[in-house]
Amino acid sequence: SMQNQYATDLSLNLSGLFKHYGFGVKKDLVRDAVCASVSVLQREAGLTMQTEVPNPYIPIVSHLDRDFAVTEALHQIVMPFPSEVDTSYAQELHLKVVPFAMSSERSGVQEHIYDLNPTAQVTRSMFQKQNLLLGAAISGKIHTAIPDTDVYAKNHPDRKTEGNERVVVIGNGEFIQDAFLQNRENLSSFLNAVGYLTDSIGLM
Repeated sequence: SMQNQYATDLSLNLSGLFKHYGFGVKKDLVRDAVCASVSVLQREAGLTMQTEVPNPYIPIVSHLDRDFAVTEALHQIVMPFPSEVDTSYAQELHLKVVPFAMSSERSGVQEHIYDLNPTAQVTRSMFQKQNLLLGAAISGKIHTAIPDTDVYAKNHPDRKTEGNERVVVIGNGEFIQDAFLQNRENLSSFLNAVGYLTDSIGLM
């Protein structure tokens, strides 16, 4: 809630499904010293003025793998209120992981209680983490989590798991919304992800 300047955890009951496909999304909020600015109303000397202040919870993500299909040749992606991506499950499933988007060397996380006030005081101690994972691609032999699919695959052999399945996970679902498409590379990364996921049928 930007109006009330706070956030709460949102449970979609998808953690089991995500784990089956080799990843998780942590219950945290990533903050970054390299960030976008927002307009806020502030009072000074009895006057109300609109000023631009940096919002660490809207990172400008420039640590991108520019050799990977999703972020190839891109410079930066603006991710509002992202969470960390956890790919530890992929190792257990012997899946390949390509981290393609990470926070800067001056990052941190907020957990449990989320204060989104952009004018709140920030300290150096809030940015002592670095290279937090915000986007990754997982590939390999990924089995479906939907039991009925096995029956479907018997009748449609071309739908069987072959070992080149792909998943793209980004710890933010709003970077593709209209409000953040002023940064055109947000849209480019999304279209690149679609191309990467459908490369086997020649759409790349």
